[in-house]
Amino acid sequence: MAWEKLKETEKAYLAGLLDGEGTICVSKHKSSIIRPTIAIYNTHFETMEWVAKCFEHENQKRSIDKRRDDRHTKNNYHIYFRSFPEIRRIIELLLPYLKIKKEQAELMLEFIDYVKNRESYHYTEENKNKLLEFKTKFNILNKGVKK
Repeated sequence: MAWEKLKETEKAYLAGLLDGEGTICVSKHKSSIIRPTIAIYNTHFETMEWVAKCFEHENQKRSIDKRRDDRHTKNNYHIYFRSFPEIRRIIELLLPYLKIKKEQAELMLEFIDYVKNRESYHYTEENKNKLLEFKTKFNILNKGVKK
């Protein structure tokens, strides 16, 4: 299923999954680079297969990872998106339907624009500080901490 072929009801359902079972965040990588992530989690494998098919494009298959730990009785499946173009496309597709994670989605678009439009390929101290500001904003939004 191509992204362009998704029905409005499917987009709304995907947005609901992201709102309730997903995350929009940035994380600090070992090299101190901050990278974007969208992830969706669920214990129902068939639902995750459908999500994976919805986000397949250009012969790129989505992989579904499986986790299980001692705290949970069911398998937990998750799909990650980490490429800038893919994340931008997902947000643009689902933004009109997001309720809970709308602010995170809008902040992610700002983050992507900032990273893509910086003057140098190398990160200056000013760039690194700005990226840490983004990370702090995401942490506040995702943990429900008052601003």
